[in-house]
Amino acid sequence: MGFGLYCDTLKAGRILVLAPDQKFTPNIRDQLSRSGASVFILDRDREAYLRHLESRFSAMITDPATDTQTAAKLGYEVSRTLMEHVLDQPDLNKIHRGESLVRQVVDLILGRDEAWAALIRLARHDYYTYTHSCNVGLFGLGLLKEQVQEGQDLDVHSYGTALFYHDIGKSEVDLDILNKPGPLDKREEEEMQKHPEQGYQIMVKFDVLTPPARLVVSQHHERCDGSGYPHGVLREDIHSVARVCAIADVFDALTSDRPYRPRISAFSALKAMHQEMVGHFDQPMLARFTRLMAKTFADKASG
Repeated sequence: MGFGLYCDTLKAGRILVLAPDQKFTPNIRDQLSRSGASVFILDRDREAYLRHLESRFSAMITDPATDTQTAAKLGYEVSRTLMEHVLDQPDLNKIHRGESLVRQVVDLILGRDEAWAALIRLARHDYYTYTHSCNVGLFGLGLLKEQVQEGQDLDVHSYGTALFYHDIGKSEVDLDILNKPGPLDKREEEEMQKHPEQGYQIMVKFDVLTPPARLVVSQHHERCDGSGYPHGVLREDIHSVARVCAIADVFDALTSDRPYRPRISAFSALKAMHQEMVGHFDQPMLARFTRLMAKTFADKASG
């Protein structure tokens, strides 16, 4: 595998469970599962672990024998892990690896009817930037898939990557501001509001995405009534996929735990977006997103 697996014990402390040159067999997996032990890797092995996850996911989605739930579970975990890797310090190699992974996630979603719902039900709600980026990408892809199924000609791979990378500009924001356990003051707010343009510039610098898809990164905080940032443009000047991203972005923010407030339910979030944020969103798109989420969570409840 190229990395070791470890666990902590009360008596012996950290112990090596599986050496880098050993195979992770079903028997070892079952033993770990029965023990209930939490397994981890060392930070120095992070890159090897990520490569392993990427390779496994790539093999899974091309194997028709792999059940969708298993593929979705691995897809979500590798997406979160890779987004953390990319957003920590973006460079060309990381960004291109992220593009490649998103393409595979898009192919999984477009190729299997139940894959999108399976991925959404796995979404975590901790609001780390990388978790949020992954969730927004997945929420937005649900709407893009519907549009493609209706015959719209969309470059879903490029736009899907833009959805995942919408907050990449936050890599330029001071960590004290990103992690502040409370509302930002005026200066901090001004710094935070630079991240859409900073993200756009990162995409340009590394020549990533098509020019239209880059607008998703720069415009995801614009609002249809002109009250957004960084430029305060109106609905007709906001790219349609940026409008999708704005909906997914706010929905995930409301349904995720923050340092200064707990998350609210999906129903409460959608209600607030309809009733308390009038004029912010593309109304037909918000209505469609509401129907999509209602169906997904209704299916979950009935299942």
